[in-house]
Parts: sequence; structure tokens; C-alpha cells
Amino acid sequence: MNRKIVERLRMISQLKAHQGMLIFSIGERFGFYDNVGVPNFGIVTKYNKKTVSLISDDNRQWNVSPSVLKKEADFRKSLLIINLHNQRQLSKIIHEYLLVIL
Repeated sequence: MNRKIVERLRMISQLKAHQGMLIFSIGERFGFYDNVGVPNFGIVTKYNKKTVSLISDDNRQWNVSPSVLKKEADFRKSLLIINLHNQRQLSKIIHEYLLVIL
């Protein structure tokens, strides 16, 4: 009986993962951050059990969890917002530094 329960739970988990992948179309472009935080863009090539396979712009193959993927346009917008925030932070630091040394 325990084996049947475990099998059932595994099947439910796989169904949830598969449902999460249905929003991704093969050939569609997505953005994601790699494991060190570098942004990447790629094209979906295949669905796996728990991941989505992509070929990035630099021709590398990635197997990525669907939870970290964003549509390309949305990902580019978030990158722009992050860059603007970083620029503001940098200008604030430079301004404070200049006040101290002057």
C-alpha cells in the first residue's frame, strides 16, 4: 500500500510539473538567470520530466526549471528596471563620496 501512495504522489508531482510547462511553446524565446546570476536568452527546444531544454544565444544547451523562465519581453523589462536601479544606487554612492572628499 505504501508503494501505491508513493507512486500516486510521484504522479501528481509530475502532472504539476507538466502543467507548468504547458505555457512554454517549443521555438519560443525566454530569458533566465544562470546559477551565478548572469542573464541568458534562449529558445525552448524540448520538454523534459521536470525541466525545459533551451538553446541559448551563445549555442549552449540548458535544462532549466520552468519556474525560473520568463518570456523574453518581460525578462528584458525586468533587466532594464534592475539596471536603472543599479545606476541610481551608483550615482547616489558617487554623490556621497564627492560630498565627503570636497
